[in-house]
Amino acid sequence: MGKSTFEMLYAYNEDLATKGAPMVVGLNAKGDEIKFFIAKWANEKHEKEMLRRQKQLQASRYSKTRNTRIQCEMFADTILIGWENVLDTDGNDHPATRENKLAALIKFKDLRDQILEFSMDNMNYLAQDENPEAEDDTEKN
Repeated sequence: MGKSTFEMLYAYNEDLATKGAPMVVGLNAKGDEIKFFIAKWANEKHEKEMLRRQKQLQASRYSKTRNTRIQCEMFADTILIGWENVLDTDGNDHPATRENKLAALIKFKDLRDQILEFSMDNMNYLAQDENPEAEDDTEKN
């Protein structure tokens, strides 16, 4: 027997959900594919961090700057796991340190929005063979 409708729609790969699914965003100046590794929204680590910071978030709700910083810190620590092929202004590798992730998240609202949307889409966290949009690299005879 196959999977139930709920399993097909809502079951996800825990490894991808916590270690991050690749989100391809384009090519860098060297022509290499840029990937961000995004953990699933409300993964266990993210939920714990939201609970831990609940009072800070409530206290910052009237300060957009402070609230944005707290949200970005949580993203940097629990959602944006890392990246590949991100370059600095000199064309050197820009490592995915907490500081670098936080700086990018604070500076670029569109980046935050894109990561949020990706992290909340369950389809990004299905196992490869379960994802109907995944490319099949095997030859068909």
